[in-house]
Amino acid sequence: MLEVLRSDYIRTARSKGLREQDVVVRHALRAGLMPVISFTGPALAFLLTGTVVVERIFALPGLGNYFIQASLNRDEPLLIGIVAFIAMTLLLMNLLVDIAYATGFSSQANFNRAFRKAVGTTPSAYRAQKLRD
Repeated sequence: MLEVLRSDYIRTARSKGLREQDVVVRHALRAGLMPVISFTGPALAFLLTGTVVVERIFALPGLGNYFIQASLNRDEPLLIGIVAFIAMTLLLMNLLVDIAYATGFSSQANFNRAFRKAVGTTPSAYRAQKLRD
């Protein structure tokens, strides 16, 4: 979050006269959530499905225990079902992360939008013009 608060588009938002609360909530928090969202999606999927060790140590009934018993008993349909469930959970969490990205949690998109409003052109066109001058 500290790195985001030092970004160019945050400086641009402040120079436009936005309140500090609006700058932090609308601009910085969105960009600051990117790494959190990137980590949380797969972490939740593995948290939901990766309970094999804990269930085995504490003798808890659960998916991990069933997975071990199915592999010891060579119960292929149950193994396929558990692996499919784990894969679907991981895919669902990654889909939710992608949806969160698409809803505007992109710091680069925020920067480009603010830059275009402040300067009147895109950052790449501005750099190209500066290189020509």
